[in-house]
Amino acid sequence: MTPQLGPTGELRDFFDLSMARRLEGAETLFDEHIAAQQRYFPAATSQVIAGGTAIFVSAYYPPNHIVGMGLHGTVTEDDIDSVEHFYHSRRVPCEIVVSPLADRSLTQLLGKRGYCVSEFNSVLIRRLEDCRPVEPPTGLRIERVTNDTEAAWNGAILRGFAEYGPLPPNLFLPFATIAGSLNFVALLDDVPAGGGMGHIMQNGGIAALFGTATVPEYRG
Repeated sequence: MTPQLGPTGELRDFFDLSMARRLEGAETLFDEHIAAQQRYFPAATSQVIAGGTAIFVSAYYPPNHIVGMGLHGTVTEDDIDSVEHFYHSRRVPCEIVVSPLADRSLTQLLGKRGYCVSEFNSVLIRRLEDCRPVEPPTGLRIERVTNDTEAAWNGAILRGFAEYGPLPPNLFLPFATIAGSLNFVALLDDVPAGGGMGHIMQNGGIAALFGTATVPEYRG
């Protein structure tokens, strides 16, 4: 993942290996997330391999992949074997998220085994000191997700991503009200028009935003 710099390069002074680890952490499910997933997907599990965290939730869960490998040192053949066993034993593809700052041993081993790039994932980052509140347009209301609105929020995001293929019906519910969550539902004239997800990482000092989608009929 590569942070996008502003025109003046104002982020250059604090992006390094330590920052890369923090950003990769924002893509990882931790123990409390796995426990929340298990309420809906009993087979959900994780395993730390070569400094990265391999995640499996269900056969149709999009982010079944390992994040953070190679950011804490050399990766070995045995490490790749372990990752492949983790996923192949659960009958899903082995997907490895590679940071540009990962140790070169990771990319060399993946190249030897015939892995190829399936997509690029760019991350936008900024400091929060100069953020200003934004007033929503008339008729649009943005609210934190609660137990009463989690079903509407989950449904809105599912509809927003439906064009990319079928998704598990409870895909986002495990994250709805988990501690540290930053989840919001957008209501246009009281009708769910979209939603967004986020999480505050206290240890990493990051508020990560992701999983935002707009219901197709409300786009544009």
